Amino acid sequence: MQLDVILRTHDQGSLHDYSPRIIDVPKAEIVRRCVISLVTALDGVEHTLTILDDHSSVKTCQFLCRQNYTDLISTGPGNNASLLQAVQIARDSRADLVYMIEDDYLHTPNAITEMLVFVELAKTKGLQSVAIHPYDDHDNYT
Repeated sequence: MQLDVILRTHDQGSLHDYSPRIIDVPKAEIVRRCVISLVTALDGVEHTLTILDDHSSVKTCQFLCRQNYTDLISTGPGNNASLLQAVQIARDSRADLVYMIEDDYLHTPNAITEMLVFVELAKTKGLQSVAIHPYDDHDNYT
C-alpha cells in the first residue's frame, strides 16, 4: 500500500497559545520530537513524506533538512496557506492512503503500521474509503 504523508510544521507558537502546554518546552522542541517519532514510525513503510513548513526558525529548518523526506516546501505565512497547500497535495495524490499530520502529534514506533493494518481490515469489511481524524484537544494542547 502506497502511503503519502503530509506533515505541516511551524515552530513559532500555535493558534492556541492561550492554553498552557502539557509539557514545558519550546514549540521548536515539540516539532523536533514529532518529526523524530513520525520518521521512526515510517521506517520500513513504503511512503513519501512531504513537509510543509511555515517559516520556522533556521535551526528547525536545518533539522528538517536532515530528515528522510520527499519534498520540503516553504509555505506562505499562516495556518490557512499551509492547510490549503496540504489539501491540494492530498487531492492530487495517487497514493492508496494520504496521512495529513500536524507538528504536535507523537507517534509510537508501530503507529503507522497499525494504521495501515486497520485500513486494510476496513477494506476487507467492505469500506471503500476510510477517514481517520485525530482528536485535537485544545484544553490539553502540547
